[in-house]
Amino acid sequence: MCMRKLIDSVLIISISVLMISCSSMPQFALDDKAKNKFLSLSGVIGMEFAGPDVGKCWKYEINKGELLLKEVWSCPPQWIKPEPFHIDIPDEAPKGLPNIKNYVYHGPYSYNSDKTLIAISVSPKKSSINYIPTDFVLIRCDKKEILLQTNNHDEYLTIGSIAWSPDAAYLAILEMKDKILYGPREIFFTLFSHPISEYTYFLSIYDRNGNLLVRSQVATGLVGGSGRVFWKH
Repeated sequence: MCMRKLIDSVLIISISVLMISCSSMPQFALDDKAKNKFLSLSGVIGMEFAGPDVGKCWKYEINKGELLLKEVWSCPPQWIKPEPFHIDIPDEAPKGLPNIKNYVYHGPYSYNSDKTLIAISVSPKKSSINYIPTDFVLIRCDKKEILLQTNNHDEYLTIGSIAWSPDAAYLAILEMKDKILYGPREIFFTLFSHPISEYTYFLSIYDRNGNLLVRSQVATGLVGGSGRVFWKH
């Protein structure tokens, strides 16, 4: 009986909080100063985002320097097409990769079309429970040789997805920054499950030498969501 009352109370509180809370839709746009730089890139850069807070997914593509909505569909919480390759724990990294001092392999990675190169995210080796992929390395697969490593960990952006351009001349990196929300609904879910974060996403384009060519904010206000980037002809 006591358990039933507890469950009923939780349900009543949950419904009340959800009714009080009003979810807002995320916003998607390119920075104005970045639009001309995207014009010079061949192929089509696309992104998919999942917003479990509002039960929707969005597909956007960059065309002629503009971020265009291509598709919207309903989706269950946290669903989005998974990354083809992702390392949840360092032991899942492809075998035979060179060791990197003070770093571990963690997060997304991507092969170029002929699989001669791999771009793979890495995390500073702080602790076994605090891996956050903030940088990436470019490795020549046949010789297991590190060609370059970025040094962006002071910018507090987490790498969420990696894609090669069709000609393997560039890399698209989808990065994110989060903040924990503290509204009535978020406090409720924090008490009964885990904190809810709101994400801002950035799209960065690097050349094969590791030079950052452009970085633009692409999405804001994505609550508890996820995203991925792709690049096609």
